[in-house]
Amino acid sequence: MRGLRGQLSKVATLVAGSGAQLLSNAAAALLATLWLTPQDRGVMVVCMTVASIVGLTASFGIGNVYRSRLPRASGLGQSEDLRRTYSATAATCVVAAAALSFAGMLVLTQTGAGQGVTASYLAVTILSAVIQTAQILVVEARFATGHFIAGSRWAAVAALGGFAALALAGVLGATGSVLLGAQAGVSGVVLLLATLAAARAGSLQFRRTSPRAVTDFIRHGTASMGLSLGIVVMSRTDRLFLAAFATPATVAVYALGVTLAELLRLVPTAVGQLLTQKVAEGTVWATVFRTQIFTGLATMLLGGVGSVLAWFLIPVVFGDEYAGARVVVVIMVLGEIAYAFLVLATRGLIGGGWSRPASIIGCVAVAVALPLYAVAASAGGVLGTAWGRVAVSVLTAVAASGRLRRQLTST
Repeated sequence: MRGLRGQLSKVATLVAGSGAQLLSNAAAALLATLWLTPQDRGVMVVCMTVASIVGLTASFGIGNVYRSRLPRASGLGQSEDLRRTYSATAATCVVAAAALSFAGMLVLTQTGAGQGVTASYLAVTILSAVIQTAQILVVEARFATGHFIAGSRWAAVAALGGFAALALAGVLGATGSVLLGAQAGVSGVVLLLATLAAARAGSLQFRRTSPRAVTDFIRHGTASMGLSLGIVVMSRTDRLFLAAFATPATVAVYALGVTLAELLRLVPTAVGQLLTQKVAEGTVWATVFRTQIFTGLATMLLGGVGSVLAWFLIPVVFGDEYAGARVVVVIMVLGEIAYAFLVLATRGLIGGGWSRPASIIGCVAVAVALPLYAVAASAGGVLGTAWGRVAVSVLTAVAASGRLRRQLTST
């Protein structure tokens, strides 16, 4: 009974922490939608999308390696070696994030998706990408060492601080680039404090380590990048494809619907963190499947209520120019139900250390999503892009769940 209470307490804390992040980011997006013109908001969405893509990929999968290897470390010496190697590799990834975001923005400015991007937007996009990358790596370090509550709380504080800064800048009448810069800047200050706390707790150890060990971490992390890349492409590049074929104002309408629907990720994101550790320590497929079912049902129920509320409130709050976002919310709820199954399956694959099959699934998702989004955005606009994302989510969720089932039942 005491163990069950401990697990429930941990889940509640993770849900609260993930909820604070999701709600803060969503509230920031909604306020920006209210304050900015649809044109400026659309440009801001494109820049934030680039920053988030870099933030999710520039880690090169090293968090997966750390979380998989640390529970299996034999002895204090090997554990400390892993902590030092992870810390040094994380610092390398942060530098890479700056270069990748700069290159990505330069590419966008040469396409239709880069409409309205200015030098100030370029600068704050790079800043935001660096901070997001570092924050993800610090949180992964805390989770890898079992400090779920601390990691979740620091991430929530960073999101809340960023929201407060954006809200203050918005009240003062700032532009989209200033809003994004204020949000990233304050989140960066919190990130620095979180990094110091992680170092004191032993989750990070900034000491000299072997360059070969860093290279090994990146090499094995990159092997699992197929999965991360697949999720990023599925969840983020839809906006960029739409931006290439539509106006920034149209992107703003689509982004509003997606932002509201993605609030449903609260529960699966939190539960998935615990499932990673459970699989790493050893569990059975029946437990994973029950967790998927309960999480999917919760997502469906919350999505139904949210769709009804969104249908009536979007025109009232945001105006008739955003009325098209109502249909996007309804469609995207279906995709979020599939995403609940997907995120739990992928966290299970990561916990089991099955990087190769996970990467194959991710690569298949990329191969399906890129051409599908291109066709959907060019031919169907907002609604076509939304249905395309649902299709990719369902296919990837089925593939990932099936693979995890085979891995767990064959061991």
